[in-house]
Amino acid sequence: MTRQDVVERAQSLLGWYYVYGAKYANNPITLNLINRLRAQNSQVYTDSYYNKTLKAVGHNGIDCSGLVCYAMNIPDIGSWYISDLPRIDIEYCLVDKTKPEPGDIAWRSGHVAIIENATTIIEAKGVDYGVIRSPYNPNSFTELIRRTTLLSNYYENIGWNITDGKWWYAYGHNKGEYYHGCFATINGKMYLFDENGYLISGGDYITDSDGAFLRVDNIVYMEAK
Repeated sequence: MTRQDVVERAQSLLGWYYVYGAKYANNPITLNLINRLRAQNSQVYTDSYYNKTLKAVGHNGIDCSGLVCYAMNIPDIGSWYISDLPRIDIEYCLVDKTKPEPGDIAWRSGHVAIIENATTIIEAKGVDYGVIRSPYNPNSFTELIRRTTLLSNYYENIGWNITDGKWWYAYGHNKGEYYHGCFATINGKMYLFDENGYLISGGDYITDSDGAFLRVDNIVYMEAK
């Protein structure tokens, strides 16, 4: 499973109703389900809250932890248990809240969301909002949780990218769709990329006796600024 898989699963829920206690498998929402959830969570389901939730009957609905568990493709657990994952499961760790990556879990007491990109989240925000896309504010969350086994085989940005201070070029979104070990013409200019895909700006160009290019020794990389 990749980071983009997580994001796309979360995006597929955009526009769903918010129903406290509802999980993906509970859909479509029924009156019996809402009544059962009300009996289990009477402190949440006040008369006003209950009446607002009734609009979800016959439609799809989910709560915040249900959204995260579906997106991550893990069994349904509550938001408190999600916060425990970095402490009980080696697949998860806590990371810097100011450096989110797609597929990360943003957590605070009583609420969780999925990081869509560096600036937005997908969240089941509440009964008045449903599942929406919101700006990501690291100050609004207590922890950022990362599933380390997710694969990063999706290139979000087609074109020039920077990794470890070096330039590389993705010509497609899928894994392997980047120039590496070759010359490439981009916007009318010729560029040379090493076997790892990093842009070479200079070095000793080695050719055979016929002048055919073989390799570059003493490679100099184009510095990313």
